[in-house]
Amino acid sequence: MKKFTNGNIDKKLPAIFLDRDGVINKEYSNKHYQDPTQINEGAISAVKKINEKGYLSVIITNQPAIAKGIITLDKLNRDHKKLEYEFGLKGAYFDRIYFCPFHPEKGFKGEVKKFKRKSSLRKPDNGMFLQAIKDLNIDIKNSYMVGNSSADYYAAKKTGVKSLMIGKKFNIKGVKNFQSLFDAINSVL
Repeated sequence: MKKFTNGNIDKKLPAIFLDRDGVINKEYSNKHYQDPTQINEGAISAVKKINEKGYLSVIITNQPAIAKGIITLDKLNRDHKKLEYEFGLKGAYFDRIYFCPFHPEKGFKGEVKKFKRKSSLRKPDNGMFLQAIKDLNIDIKNSYMVGNSSADYYAAKKTGVKSLMIGKKFNIKGVKNFQSLFDAINSVL
């Protein structure tokens, strides 16, 4: 694989940071937790292309359903394993999945107190990006964030990576919106 022959401790690798809900998997506005195994059409092909072109594929996702008590940390980890399995069956993979379980607002029935706080990991802050950059030796100047919300855009901007937006929820001058992850990846790779 290109990235493993090109990357080393002295040479940084570019990454494609991917939001999860609405980018990789379907997102429903009436649900408090999105099933990551309901994969969007073309997402597997897009991640496979990221892999083949020598970019790191890194999921960066807020998952406040944990703090709100809607799902457990164990369920999220199992769902991420299922997601990775589904992609792996088609020869695509994620180099790492980062998620933020924290949510600052209180008052949800069944909320989990240890996760009810502000966190620099939670987008629009960029703690997950900074951790990934450190962990994976990422070249931020040649990296992209593919997201579908203002939180994704502002976290990417704060980090210094270029943004690609999916869907019509968020429009900003100078940032192109794409219909799908597949379209976004084909525009840059």
